[in-house]
Amino acid sequence: MTQRKEALESIYDTHNLWLWNIIYGNLQNERHTEEVITLVFKDVWKCDQVLFTKDRQLIALLHLCRNKLTRE
Repeated sequence: MTQRKEALESIYDTHNLWLWNIIYGNLQNERHTEEVITLVFKDVWKCDQVLFTKDRQLIALLHLCRNKLTRE
């Protein structure tokens, strides 16, 4: 497994449920929540700073979520 994939899986395993609850709390729609989660993790995949840095990782994820939610 590549480092990139391992890093993404770790972030997903650590934060997915928490992020899902936040997004679903805002949208109240499971399908839209899954779409936003997918978009957020696609952005994470492209961003080495989020993938490979533990500092402020959760804050970066929250910013990505906020950006996606404001576009909904």
